[in-house]
Order: sequence, then C-alpha cells, then structure tokens
Amino acid sequence: WLVGSWKGMYDGKPFYEAWRQPHDSVLINYSIEIKETDTIIQRVGTIHLRGQGIFLGTDSIYWKLSTLSGEEIIFKNDTLPYSRIIYWKHTPEDHWYTKLTHPGGKISEYDLVKQAELDNYVTEFINNNQQK
Repeated sequence: WLVGSWKGMYDGKPFYEAWRQPHDSVLINYSIEIKETDTIIQRVGTIHLRGQGIFLGTDSIYWKLSTLSGEEIIFKNDTLPYSRIIYWKHTPEDHWYTKLTHPGGKISEYDLVKQAELDNYVTEFINNNQQK
C-alpha cells in the first residue's frame, strides 16, 4: 500500500512524497516539491534489508523495523535526537496515517492521501536519472 505518490499537510502547507519498489528487497523514498510550474523530485531514503534487519533511512540515519503487518509498520531508533518511533498505518479510506514520537514524548501526526497525478512525474524522474 505504501508504493505510490502521497500528499500530506505540515504547518498548513502541503508536502509530497513517493515510494517505489524497484525490486523485492528495497523501497525508495522520493520527496516532491512543487514550486509554481516546477516539480522538483529528490531521492531521500530507502526501506531496505541489511544483515538480519529491515531499515528505514540512509546509511547514517536510520530506524530499524520493529513491527510489520498488512496495515501497520513501526520503525524505531532510540538514539536519535528526533523522531525515535515512526508509526505508519494504512487506513480503510486508503490514507497513510503517520505518527512520529520524539524525545520527551512530543508527538507529530500526519494524514497522507494518494496523489496518483504525481506518479508520471516520479516515473519520468526515475527514468531520466537511470540513464545518467
């Protein structure tokens, strides 16, 4: 359910991201920034197998998978100064609910909705960057 393009809101402003699965052992995360008539896409992280674990993030900043079911995913890293627990839930309305737990118990929550109209932009970005 995670694969696709998504829109959420943060401080009253929209944010966009996309996930793609090029093969069985990795999902790639892209940030999408829309500025007037320009769409800027960047690869920002992955969910990948490493050793005996599954991790979200980059080589230097990551969270380890602690729970996985058909509708819920939880990643944890108690050593980070921010977002130590990342909780994702796929809702019956096909939304992606996110809850981030920060040090001191602060919580951030987001409700993301599918944005299929961005899928072609992400696919074009991936195809253009594979040829380089």
